[in-house]
Amino acid sequence: MVALVGRQGISGAGVYWTLTQRDDPDVLSMVFPEQVATDATIPDVSLPEVFGQEAWTIDFDAVRAHLHPESSSHLPTWASGQVSATPSEMGPQVRFDIKPEMFG
Repeated sequence: MVALVGRQGISGAGVYWTLTQRDDPDVLSMVFPEQVATDATIPDVSLPEVFGQEAWTIDFDAVRAHLHPESSSHLPTWASGQVSATPSEMGPQVRFDIKPEMFG
């Protein structure tokens, strides 16, 4: 699993992603505070547009742009473009488990 942890910047503007646990490149778990996903100014992760629709949109190109350069090389190469995903956990934190087959 590769874990990608998102945090809002100190100024409240933008989100910063940190990679941890680089042992299985076939699963990418993303964990971040709910306010990251509900902030319309952050293009990385967005809530469903239609009420009742569960899939969220994750833009991995935007995520890569907010990764530290040293971490960027450890993000799986298959994680690029946009993907629709349903959270595996909801609460004060949101978690997604992303796999290569989710990309079209």
